[in-house]
Amino acid sequence: MDHHGWISLIPPLTAIVLALTTRRILLSLFIGVVLGALLVRDGNPITAGYTLIVEYLGANLMNVDKLKAFAFTLSMGAMVGLITVTGGMRGLVERVLPWAQTRRGGQILISLLGLAIFFDDYANMLLLGGTTRPLADRLKISREKLAFLIDSTAAPVAGLALVSTWVAVEIDYIGEGLTDLPSTLGIEPIQLFLTSIPYRFYPLWALLFVFLVAGLDRDFGPMLTAERKRLEEEPSDDQLFDAPQEIAGITSHWLNAALPILTTVSMVTWWLYHSGSIAVAEAKIEPTWANIFGNASSYDALIYGAVAGNAVALLMILPQSIVPPVKVFWGMIKGAIAMTPALAILWLSGALAATTSDKEWGLGTGLYLAELTSGAIPLWLLPTVTFLVSGAMAFSTGTSWGTMGIVMPLAIPLTYNLMVGADVSPETSPLLAAVVGTVLAGAIFGDHCSPLSDTTILSSQSCGCNHIAHVNTQMPYAITVGVMTIVFGTIPVALGWPIWLSHLLGATALAAILVCLGKRQA
Repeated sequence: MDHHGWISLIPPLTAIVLALTTRRILLSLFIGVVLGALLVRDGNPITAGYTLIVEYLGANLMNVDKLKAFAFTLSMGAMVGLITVTGGMRGLVERVLPWAQTRRGGQILISLLGLAIFFDDYANMLLLGGTTRPLADRLKISREKLAFLIDSTAAPVAGLALVSTWVAVEIDYIGEGLTDLPSTLGIEPIQLFLTSIPYRFYPLWALLFVFLVAGLDRDFGPMLTAERKRLEEEPSDDQLFDAPQEIAGITSHWLNAALPILTTVSMVTWWLYHSGSIAVAEAKIEPTWANIFGNASSYDALIYGAVAGNAVALLMILPQSIVPPVKVFWGMIKGAIAMTPALAILWLSGALAATTSDKEWGLGTGLYLAELTSGAIPLWLLPTVTFLVSGAMAFSTGTSWGTMGIVMPLAIPLTYNLMVGADVSPETSPLLAAVVGTVLAGAIFGDHCSPLSDTTILSSQSCGCNHIAHVNTQMPYAITVGVMTIVFGTIPVALGWPIWLSHLLGATALAAILVCLGKRQA
């Protein structure tokens, strides 16, 4: 389809500006969706109303995968509520506390847990947000810092992991881009996926920056303000997250929280392997780990994992008679209800993504942004341009997967044609892998900066942090890593620098920035 030109930027930009200025994310998203419906229907209020209700809001609720994501979110909220009100969460925190008796130790522990839940970014945020919040509160780590630690590990580790729910999507997008290239090149999507990993500077360095921030215990900008404020004040749950509270006077046991969480992780991992193995066998493709987990039923795995975790929690807690059964189930209900604001935001952000998509009732925002860069681009600037375009698109649309799906099929043939025109061999030059890496990296970068992103939404909600406060404190850190990505990553490798030198200089620069600009909280 054709895009609608510069007006396709109006809905996402309006939603972003309103979200940042009014701090009312639901209203901002809804206004953006309404504007999108009016623009795509040329201002006709009747047809725009139909498109708004049926094609945007209604169709979003009819998406099976979206409903499964909603079900998983509610189930995880119920499990967190259950193990919180019955004291399991306090027991788990007390069990882990000896490993993290300081703010620095707590931040490092939370970051390590973020790496451990590598198989899915949603599961990462929903599991860790609720379970580590009491630990963060105990150690006087601000909710903003907690949301940053979790958000900045979730998507990067899931996008980089060879075994995750992201693998199939990323490989499929790469395959779409390769269809326009000569078959004689013999480049397989999985091959390009693997060779692009070292060139994904932003997610790699974002993970490094998380551990630098945690290990050095230094901050700057709005995050430093939030951390200093936390040392003086007790945290309060954001109005969008009414978290269930533990019932006073009960005896807690860490296994009441640890086993349900472990069950959820184990069941998700097992079902990913089980369903992926069946899919691989039916498709008669090589049963590699990447193929198995890349073709798995990720949403089914998440739901089964959450249900299994809740079942184990109930089977453990009810026979102990820690609290009356009515209060047990009320804790689950309250935990699920606490996630409904996040579901509302996810619903509206999905509807906004529909207005910007290149589908039938979309404005083609991604196509317009991609087309802006399809002219004469110097070869050495190509990785940087694709990184910035992917970042801008993800920032505007709030979807990293949608960004990858639009940019990748355009970036790969564009890169190939420019390389051939410059008499550069695609078989020997790392430029193609670098461009693929920057598309995937830029999508995550834009997600980390956008108040419309589902990952920033879920991380702030699961951590009990005001959503806009999370965006405002994380954005300077994301931009810092993004700038270093360009200065020491995308430009140098396009000029022929060895990849190891880029990583060495980038890591050194990030550490130096924290040492020079960062300050202690007290």
